[in-house]
Amino acid sequence: MTQGGESVGIGPSTKETSLHHLRNPLLEGWGNSHTDYANTIEQIGKRGISVVGISFVGTQASFVVTNKYMDTIVDSNKSAKGVETEVVWQNSVDRIDARKALAFLKLKMRKSKEEQTL
Repeated sequence: MTQGGESVGIGPSTKETSLHHLRNPLLEGWGNSHTDYANTIEQIGKRGISVVGISFVGTQASFVVTNKYMDTIVDSNKSAKGVETEVVWQNSVDRIDARKALAFLKLKMRKSKEEQTL
């Protein structure tokens, strides 16, 4: 893929405007979108609702903003080096990521239920 004569990679920034993203209800992104992401997770958590997030983190993209409710984030990065690559499947949420998130969410919900019964 080229832009203005320069080669660019395919990653979260590209997918935000791609057909792949339009068919995928999960949101991905870095920078300012992390502020919105963290705020959304915090607002859900403050209401006592168990929440698990999925994000491309890897080794190069730590969160700009965090909070205590962001204790369970599934990293959708799949490259060996932990960086964005030009291989789309290494930068995308897949079925395994969704299953991990669901398993974590079930555990958090079970723990929350147990704490309420004590």
